Amino acid sequence: MAGQRAVQAAQAAPIESGYLAFTPTPNQYMPLFVADRKIAIESVIVRYRTAAAGITGTLSKQVSGTAFSSGSPAPTAMTDAIDFATADTNQTGVFVKTSGVPSANIVEAGSCVGIVLSGAAGLLAGVSISIRYTTVLI
Repeated sequence: MAGQRAVQAAQAAPIESGYLAFTPTPNQYMPLFVADRKIAIESVIVRYRTAAAGITGTLSKQVSGTAFSSGSPAPTAMTDAIDFATADTNQTGVFVKTSGVPSANIVEAGSCVGIVLSGAAGLLAGVSISIRYTTVLI
């Protein structure tokens, strides 16, 4: 395009994307990882071996310097509620949206990402969580 200079492939910043997998012990607050750089969460899939009716959870984030489990402000939900009522079924987190666009899936460097449960977390067993992400360059 006019006014732009071609960039050699070796000069271009690589866009890193990856896949994280976790098998945490169920708790009301399950911190999973701390982002070492700014990332965009692209998808989250949760699966569990034992169903627990009445329990829901959200993929959430909390800024550095604030406790994930008891901090103020509370962790910010990135997904709508994930229902834990059906065992051995993949549950895909649906991102919170503003005007049809995910509005909370960007995680700043140093922020903690985890699952926040409502209900009796001890009833869940065999929880597996998969998260796909991409590094944000701007």
